[in-house]
Amino acid sequence: MLSDWAIKQLEKITYDYLHLNCQEGTCYGILAIIGWIIFVVASFFIPNQFFMFWGNYIALIGATLFILIGLVLLVDFAHTWSETCIEKWEESDDNKWKYLLIGSTLAMLLTSIILTGIMYNFFAGSGCGLNQFFITFNLILCIIVIFLCITPVVQEANPRSGLSQASMVTIYCTYIILSAIANEPDDNMCNPLTRSRGTRTTTIVLGTILTFLAIAYSTSRAATQTSALDDDDDGHDDEKNGVAYNYGAFHFIFAVASMYVAMLLTNWNNINTTGSEELVIIGQSIVAVWVKVVSSWICLLLYTWTLIGPVLMPERFEVI
Repeated sequence: MLSDWAIKQLEKITYDYLHLNCQEGTCYGILAIIGWIIFVVASFFIPNQFFMFWGNYIALIGATLFILIGLVLLVDFAHTWSETCIEKWEESDDNKWKYLLIGSTLAMLLTSIILTGIMYNFFAGSGCGLNQFFITFNLILCIIVIFLCITPVVQEANPRSGLSQASMVTIYCTYIILSAIANEPDDNMCNPLTRSRGTRTTTIVLGTILTFLAIAYSTSRAATQTSALDDDDDGHDDEKNGVAYNYGAFHFIFAVASMYVAMLLTNWNNINTTGSEELVIIGQSIVAVWVKVVSSWICLLLYTWTLIGPVLMPERFEVI
């Protein structure tokens, strides 16, 4: 049972993110800690066959779910960012919100063009047909969504849709394609980054940092903003009971995120034997390349649906 002092210290450590209103004799945190230790120790006695099955099927499915959740959150954030800037501008009549929205949109579109040029220059040489396809197909899809978001029929169904959301989705998908081809195996001499050890080491370190920062952001956002994924009212008021998040959704998001990390560290179950002096390369396999590329396509597809959905089914997308 946690004492009042222990509860206050826990709240202080989390900057009051966890606010516990436990009645006397109802906080049994020590039991949870003991249970966790038991499970950790028990995991060492689980047969290897279980972990093989878990990694090949369960963790693979969970990692895929985490990617899909992250893509949904990205599209949602793109719309939220634009709508927030517009609302702030309309409410305060402060032009800084207008300049922020326009400036960020132009910056993201310009960056997307620069990244595309870099990919064509360094990764799309002669004999690199697959890379050329990835880059060109992504460019075509991005151009389609940019023009689609400003068409009159889409603007009529959703007046707040515009270049801001499209630019955010475009730069993200362009970055994903760049990340995919920059970390692919250099079997066809199409990845110059793997030929220089210094560049390779820098790429691995930066790629690892960016990967885990993205995981941390996606996990925290998804776990604490479950209303975007679950609008059902189960009759249980978590906020009234001193909880700032939904327990089930919070732990589910972290569970699938841990599966995603496991897939990254094992190169999506693509095991290669290397020398002990080699760095562990996260995400450098043909499987990881296709996972990233398909993820970018799904992201563009989801955003496209948010544009054409209100046109095709206006009654389902009516803003209340």
